[in-house]
Amino acid sequence: EILSPSTAARDRSEKMPIYGRFGVLWFWLLDPDTEVLETYSNHGGVWHVDQIVSGEQTVDAAPFQGARFTVSSLFR
Repeated sequence: EILSPSTAARDRSEKMPIYGRFGVLWFWLLDPDTEVLETYSNHGGVWHVDQIVSGEQTVDAAPFQGARFTVSSLFR
């Protein structure tokens, strides 16, 4: 999900739980205002934070392990 000021709360409080209940295995939240990417994995319907990265930090998260990139590269 790409967060926006008008949808961020809904994405976190409504969509994430629904996706978890229906077995979505991974969930990524990208905040273009702060240029932060949060990655989560689903463990029995409970979301666990895998990474919170920004700037020149490298993303290497499921389900795309090995497809490394920096968060800042998404905004160039």
